[in-house]
Amino acid sequence: MKFDLTVVDRQGRIARRTIEAANARDALAGCASGERALSCDRRVEMTLSGWGRRKELLDFCEALDQVLSGGVTLSQALRALASDRGSRGAVIAASLLRELDTGRAPSDAFEATGLGWTPFLIALIRSAERTGQLASAFQRFVQFESSLLEMRSKVISASIYPVVLLAVSALVLLFLMGFVVPKFAMALDDLRTDLPSASRIILDTGVWLAENGPSLILPALAGLAALIAVAWLPSFRRTAWNAFAGLPGIRDITELSGRAQAMRVSAALLAGGATVPTAFAVARSTSSSLIAQRLELASDRVERGQPPSRALAESGLAGPVAVQLLTAAERTGGLADCFERLARSDETKLTRSLERLTNAWGPLLLVGVAILVGGVVVALYWPMLQVFESVR
Repeated sequence: MKFDLTVVDRQGRIARRTIEAANARDALAGCASGERALSCDRRVEMTLSGWGRRKELLDFCEALDQVLSGGVTLSQALRALASDRGSRGAVIAASLLRELDTGRAPSDAFEATGLGWTPFLIALIRSAERTGQLASAFQRFVQFESSLLEMRSKVISASIYPVVLLAVSALVLLFLMGFVVPKFAMALDDLRTDLPSASRIILDTGVWLAENGPSLILPALAGLAALIAVAWLPSFRRTAWNAFAGLPGIRDITELSGRAQAMRVSAALLAGGATVPTAFAVARSTSSSLIAQRLELASDRVERGQPPSRALAESGLAGPVAVQLLTAAERTGGLADCFERLARSDETKLTRSLERLTNAWGPLLLVGVAILVGGVVVALYWPMLQVFESVR
């Protein structure tokens, strides 16, 4: 395991050391001659990834915001959180304290921990360092991340019904083709009945699955494991997401989601005192490729002297109504509030679009599954009806 040492070197300066040792005693013994150890702490290892890590960091920032709201300094707030021994937040707070004790600015301390803080939070803290409003910076970050989690939960909720329907349908078809169809094939072969072509195809497929099913289990599991392993690759997920986001109907939803996120990031940074190009640059780092390209165009136009309303309109990020609102906000100096209103408007449109998509795809999927399963059943029973007619 790794330990972070804060030491006083031979020149009397405070320095940091990272030592790999079996325990804290061995780590302290690893100090160079002439150095005096001030602290020895186990390095934080973030084992979570993706949304699990983001949720953990969000919980820590929420707790930090609550403590900072009491009027204490950042160091005092971190020491209060670090005193809760055994919690994950205490370990994160201790890691941040070690960076602050070396004389780093708060934004640099957060970056130096390497825990995966978003560029948005770093930019908020850096802006708050100039105004002295760290509590408001963490509050804006918590609001933003909470809105992202809420939006994500809406997307997951809208996806549950189609996924469950497809999974159950696949299991029903597998049962029919692997167990029921072979039984019918044996009965119909014994009767030596001339079968329709559709029935013959289904029966032959069922017989083939029954004969080769056991030998296909291991290759199928291996293929599934390989697919899961490939799905963990960032390049594959990015390619798959770009392909999915380009589908008709999905493209509008992803654009709405990305634009709402970019507007909310810009609003929070502008409220913290950042400039428009800086806000767009940070929003670009948290956006999808399509929205990031448009933000880059808008940022270039703003730097050349165009007003934000015109820059966003020419970049495809603002419609006629949004341009009117932005133009009015430019005169009154309320761009941050305007961006926040635009973000809420896009989130409302996103919710309605998800509802329409769910209401449309649900019945269509149900009808498609009914036709597929019903077709298999009819193909099985049609020869039986012919046999009954011939017998009668």
